[in-house]
Amino acid sequence: MKVISFLFVPLLVLISVDQVHASCKSSKRVHASDSSCLWGNHKNKKLPWYHFGAVKGTAQAQNRCADQGKLVLKVDRKHKKDWTWTLNSSDKREKTSDGFIRGVYCCTDLSDDGLCQNDED
Repeated sequence: MKVISFLFVPLLVLISVDQVHASCKSSKRVHASDSSCLWGNHKNKKLPWYHFGAVKGTAQAQNRCADQGKLVLKVDRKHKKDWTWTLNSSDKREKTSDGFIRGVYCCTDLSDDGLCQNDED
């Protein structure tokens, strides 16, 4: 029985990871500027060899409604694998890497209900 459990748990983890990466399609994204609970920012820095496509992108995000639940967000990167972050606390998260960042988006299908929407709507 332990062998089955040993094999089953990693399988569940892999399925969960695949679901996160498969979810949050464009139709399920809310831009950070349209969400009351998500503060998100990004900037792209052209490197001296920019003409060869060298760009360094930095993304930042924070869950302003951590007491109400979790936010799952996508950092949309051009020609690179998107970053998927889960924010359970109000701590600010930041990451810098090669590649152009197009935007920071809240995932309505993965975040707790109603946290991606704007309270002003």
